[in-house]
Amino acid sequence: MPKYRILDWDANFENYKSREYDRCNFVCMPNKQHGMGVTFILAQEDGDAIYGVWCLIVGACSQQRRPRSGWLTDDGTPAGRAWSVEDMALRWRRSIARIERCIRILTSPEVKWLYDAEPETNGANVPLHYPEGIRLIAGREEKRREEKEDSEMAEPSSPSVSIDFSALAYPTFPCSRGRRLGPQVWELTDAFVEELSAAYPDVNITGECRRAWEWVMCNLSRRKTANGMKDFLRRWVDRTSKGRSRFDRKPIHTPAEVWADPKRPYCPG
Repeated sequence: MPKYRILDWDANFENYKSREYDRCNFVCMPNKQHGMGVTFILAQEDGDAIYGVWCLIVGACSQQRRPRSGWLTDDGTPAGRAWSVEDMALRWRRSIARIERCIRILTSPEVKWLYDAEPETNGANVPLHYPEGIRLIAGREEKRREEKEDSEMAEPSSPSVSIDFSALAYPTFPCSRGRRLGPQVWELTDAFVEELSAAYPDVNITGECRRAWEWVMCNLSRRKTANGMKDFLRRWVDRTSKGRSRFDRKPIHTPAEVWADPKRPYCPG
């Protein structure tokens, strides 16, 4: 039986407040009405009914316990029992034919708001269209536990070895679809690396692109569109060339350092 999942649930149907609640009595839904998905749905003769069922599906998934991820299952997890067409028809008092019709439209290439995630249930909890790297990130905790167990039984660690990033293959960046429903991955090319190398000769471009890829993989809700990836990497490399990092913070001074500063403001005591 198919096991459906809502595409990009966290990015589209959660906000900073809803993520704090174990169970929500509200749901955040995008209000744009000019996308190709909603246009295709409303162009159908029964488009209003299809969109109504879609709202019911989203509302039902929003009632699951956190972390919610858009699974159409009883417990909201990939391991839970999948909702069958008969279940949804009975739940919302619609005919089975109506629900089947809605699922067919919502999973079509023109809309793709739902997708069959059955192959994911044996792997990491990530959408199928994401590159393989995200599956590795999703299993990071398990990998850390294994490394910790290995380190406890291993010999004393040997001197660290520097990694030559230039010998590694270029990473594939996951991207947001954006309003124009653009590509969901972006490939780093030799031509763009050469362009950055010419503009910033003192920066290890390949290594910085790897660091940028790691940041994107750890912040998937903030990934860029494919059209915006070049500007994102240009800004990243530019910050590095100026000796700044994305995670830089202002230095913290002790009271003695502040008092010794000749430029400190005068405070009459």
